[in-house]
Amino acid sequence: MDELSTFTKKDLLKVLAMLTLSDGHLYIHKGRPRTVRLVTSEYGKAQHSFFNLLCTKLFDRKIVTRIKKLENGKKIIISDLNYHKGVSELLLLSPTYKTTPGTQTKLEYLSSPQPTISFLLKSSEKVRWFCLRTYFDFDGSISPSIKLKSKKDRKKGKTYQYYQVQTEIEIKISETNPSLVRELVLLCESLGLKARITKDKRNWIDISGICISEKKSVKKFLEQGGSITNVLISGKSKNFENISKKELSFKLLNLFDDQEFSFSNSFSTVEEAEGFRKSIKNKIYFQPTTHWSPTHET
Repeated sequence: MDELSTFTKKDLLKVLAMLTLSDGHLYIHKGRPRTVRLVTSEYGKAQHSFFNLLCTKLFDRKIVTRIKKLENGKKIIISDLNYHKGVSELLLLSPTYKTTPGTQTKLEYLSSPQPTISFLLKSSEKVRWFCLRTYFDFDGSISPSIKLKSKKDRKKGKTYQYYQVQTEIEIKISETNPSLVRELVLLCESLGLKARITKDKRNWIDISGICISEKKSVKKFLEQGGSITNVLISGKSKNFENISKKELSFKLLNLFDDQEFSFSNSFSTVEEAEGFRKSIKNKIYFQPTTHWSPTHET
């Protein structure tokens, strides 16, 4: 993690704040800040190593980690930083790290102080990029899709049918807190990225997070390195389980420089279109390479 060696302690604290807001929890006991906790699936081992690295650099404290087996047989990893002074410093950046109402009503929650990343918006570009990538690492996803569509075109009074293969890449960050979502969009804009707010009526406030899908913005994000750690993609993804986000980011970035690849292609027959679609799948759906082995943890 060479980038961290150039960060000040103030910068490192901002990174830890982003980790806590994205996929962590801050606990206050009897009015005293007490614990920062990170809970992930068994795929997140590299993220806990990163959490430990941050805490060691910032506070000269190591996290306490344990593995818990759930009733369904799956395992989760739980890590705690138990350090009152360190947790108190996080609260100087954001008044709260509670991103959902919990036991409160929606009105009660939204009327109370909200979590924020405003502390980041005036930071250096390097720190802003690193913090955005941290949020993506802990609570984001990258989804390539290859769609085959039947199209019709009318020329000189005749209708022609053709088939179009479109490749799309979506970079998403999951977040339901409206204040954080708006600030994440502002953070993206400050880095030259076009991001939009995404909706999901199943969530407590109909928001699911942000999405970057414009090709220029996707490429710019991937050029920064994508994920911070070698966190593995979970079993929720049928095509990329056990492949690191970083490796997938690297693979998708290569598409932009592939002279034989285009994000949109048209064919006169469905057979040609299917053949091209299969060739693109072969470029994207792959086994982990030696260079990006998930065992090389951060």
